[in-house]
Amino acid sequence: MSIRLGFFGTIVNMQQQFLDYIKDEQKFLVICSQPLDLDSIGSGLVIKKYLESLGKEVNLVFPRNFSEIEKNNFNYLPYFNEVQDGDTRKFFNSKQFDVVVFVDGTSLTQYFDSDHDRDVIPDINIYDKRIHVDHHLKLIDPLGKLIIHDNKIGSTMEVILTYITPMDFFDKETATLAYGSLCGDTGNFRYAFTDKTLVLAAKMLEKGADDKL
Repeated sequence: MSIRLGFFGTIVNMQQQFLDYIKDEQKFLVICSQPLDLDSIGSGLVIKKYLESLGKEVNLVFPRNFSEIEKNNFNYLPYFNEVQDGDTRKFFNSKQFDVVVFVDGTSLTQYFDSDHDRDVIPDINIYDKRIHVDHHLKLIDPLGKLIIHDNKIGSTMEVILTYITPMDFFDKETATLAYGSLCGDTGNFRYAFTDKTLVLAAKMLEKGADDKL
């Protein structure tokens, strides 16, 4: 397990350190990784909504254009219409945000349209404040100044539920996103889950998550 939040402490302390890191910042760019899946897009949307609940301005971007098939496959998700799509390198030509949040990916190539002009690498150092949230076994490119990474957890959404968002934040729509993400990265709880995963899923159902989407 590698959770780099400055110290190993209680979950409440970790949630507070996240809040302390962002408290003086207003404009956020959240990038959810490719390839597109439920955990990536759901985690990005939950972070967007949580930051907005704190009074922040948030742009959430998927780093290449959606295909029509992808739009049709994912438009049932709450708030999916708030996800922008397109190459994110345009946001790294000049500083347009206070904080960049990288969600659910291990490599920088997952956060821009690397199918086109792969060798043109965005300069992420233009942003002094960067957060990287992930669950995969190894971070090829640790992108954050604040890294929230637990490789013993089966989904980025579970990392978010455990270390970032308090339970009282969730309503029916955000709980639906969280529940869907948990289902997506565990194959509907057939693999990569623990008893804690199931407890978190149950809490999302208590919050009104729609499990029939």
